[in-house]
Formats: sequence, structure tokens, C-alpha cells
Amino acid sequence: GNDARFCSYGASGRIHRCSGSPSLANSLNWGQEMEYDTTNTKTKLLFAAGELFAEQGVEGTSVRQIAAKADANVASVNYHFGSKQNLYTELMRYLCNMEHKNRIQTIQQENPEWLETREGHARIIHELVRSQIAHVLDPDHPDWHSKLWLKEITQPTEALDILMEEYFKPERDRFIELVKKIKPGITELEAAYWHMFMPAHMLLYSLAQEPIFKLSEMDEFTPEFVNSMIYFASKALIQGLDLPYPGDLHITLQPE
Repeated sequence: GNDARFCSYGASGRIHRCSGSPSLANSLNWGQEMEYDTTNTKTKLLFAAGELFAEQGVEGTSVRQIAAKADANVASVNYHFGSKQNLYTELMRYLCNMEHKNRIQTIQQENPEWLETREGHARIIHELVRSQIAHVLDPDHPDWHSKLWLKEITQPTEALDILMEEYFKPERDRFIELVKKIKPGITELEAAYWHMFMPAHMLLYSLAQEPIFKLSEMDEFTPEFVNSMIYFASKALIQGLDLPYPGDLHITLQPE
């Protein structure tokens, strides 16, 4: 309805701010912010389940707990999702839509001129790396996002096969197709190895934040740190593919 509130969620999973409020994310150009209708029962069930699944696992969480946390009746879970497992699969689809859906295709469609030159190819790679790292390190994302991914990675469920077919394999194939255009003669296996370079960074930054904070002697990911990570990760990938790194993308690290 017209009175629906659209809000983003902070580290605790609670409402962090509503539309129009400034944030650190805006200063880093995180990309289009996802907005959630918090008055929608299906959305409330999804987010409540995300928090509970991340802490207790799917098997350790009851439908009754999910409904209670979402302030909904138990029957609403079956009505909207059919089963607890279907709810979990839909939740993982939601995370994939936020993080992986057609990212390469979108960048190319929004910047068709980048397909014409080698510097443009480098810009596609840079934007791909930037958007992924910025998304993973967005301070407005709830903690349960990374916790849930960790559980799915270390204890795969049947949802993983669905996600592979719907998201990960298509995005891998788009990347391989792009790399073959960028570097004619590269084998599919080599291109696939370069594709794995990015998820490795994403997992490190999203799942090892506390060790990174201690090693870097900081309390949070600052804009300067995130921009540095984007620079080094994109430069490694761009130069690894024998592309020129665009001069305007260089950053200078200021000594303390």
C-alpha cells in the first residue's frame, strides 16, 4: 500500500535506515540499493528465517520459530513457501539475486562502448570486481547473509544444486565468454581459473572480517580500505589478462 515503509537492514538484521537516509554505502557508490517492503508477510518470513537459519541451521529451526519471529501465523509459511526447505531455497535465491544476478550482462548493456577497446575491456573487469567487493563489504548488509553462505558452502544442501544451475554456472559461462573475447586463444580451463579468482576474494572479505580487522588494526571496513581492495584485486585480474589498467582508475596510497 501507499503507507509501506522501505528500509535497509544493518549488521544486527534490524532496520538500519529507511529510504532517503545517508550512509557510508552512498559514499562508495555501492550500486543500486535493494529496498524491502517490511510490511509484506512473505518478506518478513524470509528475513526472520534468514536470521534463524544462520544461527541455528535449517534443521535446528522450526516453522513455529520462524512464524513467531516474523509476527505471522504458522500457516503463512506453508501458504507462501510450501515447506521449510522451499523457504530456505527461496532465501538463497534472494541472496543470489542480490549478489550474482546477470552482473556481467548488466555491466555490458549499460556500457556498450566498453566492448570496443582493450581499455574498455579493462573497465568491464574493474566494474565487475568493484561491484562485487562493494556489495560484499556494504556495511548495511545483515550479518546473517555471510553466515548463511558459510553454512551452505561448508554444509551443502539440495539448494546448492539449484543455485548452481540458476546463478553460478550461467554467470561463470558469461565470464568465460567475456575472457575469450578479451584474450583470444585462452583455453576454457584458464578462463575458468580466472573466474575463480573473484569468488576467492569475496569469500575472504565476507567470512574473515574479524581476522582482517585485527591484522589491519581497524574496527570496520573504511571507504579507503575498500577502494584499495578494489584497486589491487581489479589490477591483478586486469593485468593477468594482459589488459592495460586505465590511468584514471589508479589510486595513490597515502602514507600515515
